[in-house]
Amino acid sequence: ILGLIAGIIVLAAPFESLEILALIAGIWLVAMGLLEIVYSFSIKKASGN
Repeated sequence: ILGLIAGIIVLAAPFESLEILALIAGIWLVAMGLLEIVYSFSIKKASGN
């Protein structure tokens, strides 16, 4: 159902949808990068090095 709704929205406003999708993907990638940095420090601290 969500895919159908998303498809209708993309057909109705393709450029705005692309802009929002790029923004969401960018925020997601930055968040994942920050989490990987935090996890790397916690693993290093737990290993004692």
